[in-house]
Amino acid sequence: MLFLNKVLLLPSLHSLNKLLNYNIFINPSFYFCNDIIAINHKIINNDKNIIRIWKTNSWFYIFYNDFSTRKFIGALDYKINDDHIKIEYMNINDGENSNINDFILDSNDAIELNSSLINFIKNVAKTENKNKVIVDVHNNLRIFNKYYHTDNFKITSRRCSDNPYWLEAELNL
Repeated sequence: MLFLNKVLLLPSLHSLNKLLNYNIFINPSFYFCNDIIAINHKIINNDKNIIRIWKTNSWFYIFYNDFSTRKFIGALDYKINDDHIKIEYMNINDGENSNINDFILDSNDAIELNSSLINFIKNVAKTENKNKVIVDVHNNLRIFNKYYHTDNFKITSRRCSDNPYWLEAELNL
């Protein structure tokens, strides 16, 4: 991971999507304007990968990327298990999940960012020689149909271990 434990500043969502899709380093822009995107990837407890994405236009927002910031764009938490990658949490600020943010992605940008995050996970799985990606989805399948169905995830009959209203969906690589 070229951006592990670093904060990268990118000039646009397009640059962010390129970074996630192709796992390439894009020269970050270290100036501030309204369209700078920051991304941070870190590992905690030696196994949980956490990625946070937010919009920034000040030094304060370079380092402060909590969900409560009004500039939040997206988040991805995942673990690399013995035989698969588990997406533990993914959230895209498409306006449905928060009304406090100053910056909300439109539908097309949200779908593109989600797809880029999935491609990032696919690249991690290939690098780690894992043949499956698993994510938990609510049994109403609204988020599944919006974000995961188009990336070829399939619903399984397995229930999530911590909530009977959630099912596992998987992507075989």
